[in-house]
Amino acid sequence: MTDLNEGMENLRKGSLVYLLAVAVSWASIIPLMATGFTAGDLMNPALIASVGALAILIVAAIVLGIASFVYLFMATGALRKVNERYGIGRKGLLLMLVGLILFSFSLILALFAAATGASDDIALVIVGIIGLLWIIAAVLLLIGVILFGIMLLRLEDVDTRFKTAGIIYLIGIIVPFLIIVAMILVYSAANRAIKAARAAV
Repeated sequence: MTDLNEGMENLRKGSLVYLLAVAVSWASIIPLMATGFTAGDLMNPALIASVGALAILIVAAIVLGIASFVYLFMATGALRKVNERYGIGRKGLLLMLVGLILFSFSLILALFAAATGASDDIALVIVGIIGLLWIIAAVLLLIGVILFGIMLLRLEDVDTRFKTAGIIYLIGIIVPFLIIVAMILVYSAANRAIKAARAAV
């Protein structure tokens, strides 16, 4: 398998698993919102069952999200070997990963502060640290998304649909729902590129 085919294969898998992660996430949120439970229903068996199912779906969504990242990371590594210009996508993924880690750490720090009942002075310092981490994380995520979107634009050399996917992906910075549309196009473009490569053999 050539580096290009490997990159397209992992890109296809990564985008598909991403879409599955989104679907599972929605499947975990919508039913719970529709149940209309109140605080008085905390011991309701139906609520307990719903929370249990919700926890399972959330874990599934997280696992799928991690798998998607791994596939996309592998894809960008293979594509970088094809053309160094495509390597910008891997840099974008790394920045997004660091941003997510910082954001997760800030949440853990907030939970720790709340659980330990920190004094007002310490709590103020923690809030300042959390705020700084959020700003850094947001900047890293933004730059990461932009770099990954630029890679998709450059993949126009492989299939023209990647350019459309890249444009929509970048617009998704403002309208997040469009990132889902972009990933559908990424799957379609990668799938078409794979079929074209097989037909050429």
